[in-house]
Amino acid sequence: MRVVKNIIFLYLAYFLTFLAGFLQLKILTLFIPKDALGHFFFAGNVGLFLGSILLLGFPLVFQRYIPIYRRDEMKDKEASLIYLAFSLHIAVGIILFIAVYYLKGISFLLPFSAFYLLSTYSIPLFAFISQEKAYYYAIYSSLRIGAVVVFLYLTRRILNIERASLIILISTIACMVPALLSSARPVFRFKQVFREIKAFLKYSFFSQLLSPFFQYLDGILIPLFMPYSFLSIFTVARKLDFGSRQILEIPLQATAPYISSKKEDETREELFRKGFNIFRTVYFYAALTIFFIFLFFGRRLIVLVSSPSYLDAYPHLILLSLSLLISSIFAPDAMYSRSVGRVDIFFYKDVVWVFSFLLYIFVAAPHFKLYGFSSAFVFASLLTLIYQTSKLRTAPLVEYIYDVLRVVLISVGAYVFYLRGNYFLPFLILMLIITVDFRKIIEVYNFYRKYSKRG
Repeated sequence: MRVVKNIIFLYLAYFLTFLAGFLQLKILTLFIPKDALGHFFFAGNVGLFLGSILLLGFPLVFQRYIPIYRRDEMKDKEASLIYLAFSLHIAVGIILFIAVYYLKGISFLLPFSAFYLLSTYSIPLFAFISQEKAYYYAIYSSLRIGAVVVFLYLTRRILNIERASLIILISTIACMVPALLSSARPVFRFKQVFREIKAFLKYSFFSQLLSPFFQYLDGILIPLFMPYSFLSIFTVARKLDFGSRQILEIPLQATAPYISSKKEDETREELFRKGFNIFRTVYFYAALTIFFIFLFFGRRLIVLVSSPSYLDAYPHLILLSLSLLISSIFAPDAMYSRSVGRVDIFFYKDVVWVFSFLLYIFVAAPHFKLYGFSSAFVFASLLTLIYQTSKLRTAPLVEYIYDVLRVVLISVGAYVFYLRGNYFLPFLILMLIITVDFRKIIEVYNFYRKYSKRG
């Protein structure tokens, strides 16, 4: 059950960073004006966007190769892989910092560089996950965000976007060096490792190239259609949404190295297939729980993490959580694709999402403003679901059709609740789904009881 133990540590880390992250958002929204905060988020999104692209696909390479190197006791190759990724990211980052300084000035450079280095900091954190050292991930991720929140709070009375950027920048650098050394001792035999990962890196790079479009593209495009204050409102909804996506990403990240370490014939065994189908069931119900939390308590959560002036974020939060529910149908299969080496499917899945998202934005945003952005996530997730299920499925097609019908029913109940505030129909639909799925739920319980004591 080492996968379960790693998931527990990852969730512990997530809970701490989740709490600290929303404390950070609360301080920023209370003490920095909406328009100035929009500028801060815009520069930060550009930094994160470029920083994530320039990870060059190495997080996916880590998930594939670090478990193999550890299984075969190739520590030098493991270390060289980690330091290759880190060295490239820092080198390109320095060039970018110089260019941004001359093009945009110090006020843009500070938030840009602070958030760019968050991507650099993720390199040893991704390594910890692939090494199945979730306790290190918990320590270093919590330490950095905790330091940021403490110093933001201490300087809240004199806070502006420059001081906030400096606090994030210094805290990240201070934690980055010990995290990197904890992931592996410095080894720089890059040439041999690069030859081994070259073929896989090609698809991983393009997949990594597209992933930041999902995470940060809306934060870059919104100012093209609306004032910066609209970006501040949407960012509050996206922070809650992104937090929920991280919750669901943790079991995927923890399970991927386990699947990568399996040989091809092992993934065809009945026990493995049954366990993975149970994983799909649990994953969907986790997404469903998050959806109903946002539906029923979303307004309170928005006020909790920001202020009442940001309540306009609520309908966008519901649409974003609906796209998350749709994504939960195909996300386990996408993780399985890349874990068994089918990164081509994973890559083209992202291509479908990005292009459908962009197409919808440029058609809908001029007319529907922020609603065009939030509904674009739903549209893109639906098209991506169709693509993924047409290329690789881990369950019969009828299971996916049933999943879609569940989402349609849940959407109807959510719409009625949003219009009338009536809890009856959403609860009725939820009880109906649980009743139909009761046999699956019992299977999950029996499977866990039977195998929980095994390694």
